[in-house]
Amino acid sequence: MSGAPLFALVDCNNFFVSCERVFDPSLNGKPVVILSSNDGCAVSRSNEAKALGIPMGAPYFKIKELLRQNKGVAYSSNFALYGDMSRRVMSVLERFLPDFEMYSIDEGFARLDKLHGQNPLQYAQGIRARALQWTGIPVTIGIAPTKTLAKVAAKVAKKSVSGVFCLQESSQIDRTLKMMEIEDVWGISKRWGYRFRQQGMGTPYDLRHACPTQVRRSFSVVGERICQELKGVSCLELEQASDKKSILCSRSFGELQTKRAHIEEAMACHLVRACEKLRKQNSAAKMVTVFLQTNRHRLQDTYYSNSAAVTLPAPTQDVMQMLAMAKVGLRAIFRPGLRYQKVGVMLSDLSSTSNAQGDLFVAQDRSDRVTLAETVSSLNARLGNGTVFFGAQGIERPWQVRSALKTPSYTTKWQDLVEVYL
Repeated sequence: MSGAPLFALVDCNNFFVSCERVFDPSLNGKPVVILSSNDGCAVSRSNEAKALGIPMGAPYFKIKELLRQNKGVAYSSNFALYGDMSRRVMSVLERFLPDFEMYSIDEGFARLDKLHGQNPLQYAQGIRARALQWTGIPVTIGIAPTKTLAKVAAKVAKKSVSGVFCLQESSQIDRTLKMMEIEDVWGISKRWGYRFRQQGMGTPYDLRHACPTQVRRSFSVVGERICQELKGVSCLELEQASDKKSILCSRSFGELQTKRAHIEEAMACHLVRACEKLRKQNSAAKMVTVFLQTNRHRLQDTYYSNSAAVTLPAPTQDVMQMLAMAKVGLRAIFRPGLRYQKVGVMLSDLSSTSNAQGDLFVAQDRSDRVTLAETVSSLNARLGNGTVFFGAQGIERPWQVRSALKTPSYTTKWQDLVEVYL
């Protein structure tokens, strides 16, 4: 690779809100808030909602009246829509960027030093325009010599008219970092920010001009790496997509649950979803962990949290075998009389299906069961989630999360497709 590296961070603006606005343009210009599971608190806010002083994580009951007074709206999270829109945006970015790393559902890093003489700033503006035209999602792009500085540049880009900001000149970097708080730097938590301030480094500018060796003594190699990145020395390369080492699925109940049967249904739904992810990356699991907990914030209730790990005889994709074993684990940790808030499952000790170590004395995967699970997933993908399901997942499902304000699944359910009349 020739020349100095040049990174870009592409960040979708207020992503969940932007997804809703694609299918409901009447939301443009209005305060819009997207709520967490069970319609608890704000997890995404439009710029208009931020201007009202609504902070991230604000409980819905505290901002409901403020939104009403300002003709704002709140919606339940529509994860099926957001996941599909993310896939569309990322496919556009991957098409036009030579090296791309999807960092989160609404962010991705890219290398721009392989553009063969093209102007990085102009190229980024073209990508931004193409993403908006093809998906309806506005993005901002920060460009810099390191991934950490690209994150900084993206913050500045959000406040610029063009939506693109290039941070390369040393004096320009200094001016920008002086105007920020130390906690604004990617990778620095509030706890680390407090420690940095104790050592006289209250801004990223101070850390940029600190001695890397001294930073390492106080903050380990991670702190030294952040320091070097702020200096313009690239320490973090793009990461290629890799299979997950463990798969976790969990969610809080819509209402606190006391019946083991209902909790088992919820656990089964999480396990079926986890097995879908397992099959998608062509892996098999040898361990299933079930965890269960009450609400730690309800002081009037007894707090309880526990987990049980069950080791399978051999790595498998067989959801029915894992369901049976997971129920054994759940029943071992379930305590009657408590009001439970959440159940979840984690698949671990994963291996590729092509080289999974079998057991001489145990029958291998029931191919018919795996095929059945794949067929169920395929039917749900075509006809809508929940069209076909395992009996263990339950029918009425009183434990499901509250989503009274959820919008239609415009891109993942046939019955929710937008109708256009000419």
